Amino acid sequence: MEFSRVNDSSDLNSHENVILAILSNAATPPDSPDYTIDLQTVDISENEFLQLFFNYSTNHFHINSSNSFSKYISLKDKHFISNANQLVPFNFNQTILSKLAEKESKTSNTVNTLSKLTALKTSTQIVSLAQVRGFQQSLTWYEIIDLLLSSNIMSSSSNPLAVANARLTVQFIFVEHASNLSLAINYNYNVAIPGYTNVQTSESTPFTYSLDEAFTKKSVAKPFIKPVVKVSSDDDDESFVPPNQNDDDDDESIGYSITNSIMQQIKLVQQDSSSDGDTVSLNDDSDTWA
Repeated sequence: MEFSRVNDSSDLNSHENVILAILSNAATPPDSPDYTIDLQTVDISENEFLQLFFNYSTNHFHINSSNSFSKYISLKDKHFISNANQLVPFNFNQTILSKLAEKESKTSNTVNTLSKLTALKTSTQIVSLAQVRGFQQSLTWYEIIDLLLSSNIMSSSSNPLAVANARLTVQFIFVEHASNLSLAINYNYNVAIPGYTNVQTSESTPFTYSLDEAFTKKSVAKPFIKPVVKVSSDDDDESFVPPNQNDDDDDESIGYSITNSIMQQIKLVQQDSSSDGDTVSLNDDSDTWA
């Protein structure tokens, strides 16, 4: 069966997560469980995270029973990261049976039936972290914030839009007493905490204001330099108009050109009239001499 591969490296770096709480169905869980499974990291907001795991008034770790069916703390519909860097569907009961066989160096079919029934009797009673009873050790929300700051994972920010991402883990250690099997299941969360920024990405892009020097240099246009135009020395060319005139000069030049054109037409009419007059006078003279 083909499983999708994990492209986000953050899903694999579970050792970088901060474990904020350890829950167990045993009164005294082992320091080093036999097996550890990392569930796929879930993105969650700070408000949702606090509602799931902390008391509103005291900020102490507490899972309210009203959240029993929340998908964030359920043992159903989960995926875990395999050693082959693949996302594999997680089944709690089947995992218990397979790890039981692995610990006893047997196959699932050769494991003692009584051992199977005993293990399933215990595992089927737990479908959510809200149903885990036995052991709890945890930090308060204030202690978590202080730990993240002192560990240089994040720092305070004056930017009201700043948000830091903290990888927090709630670990559930399941113990099957008859076979002495212990399995640690890590619920990994990528919590968005406003008002802070991650240390490794603290150099965020600044806001651009109109008084910003870099912005001013880009927005201010270069001063216009009027080109020097060499004016022709030919005074007879009355229609010559220098370039880059303002609007008033353009209006005057247009009026001047129209007037000049009218004057030229009048001169042509006068020339035609004088030519006609000379012709008539010559004809009159010829009649007289005749």
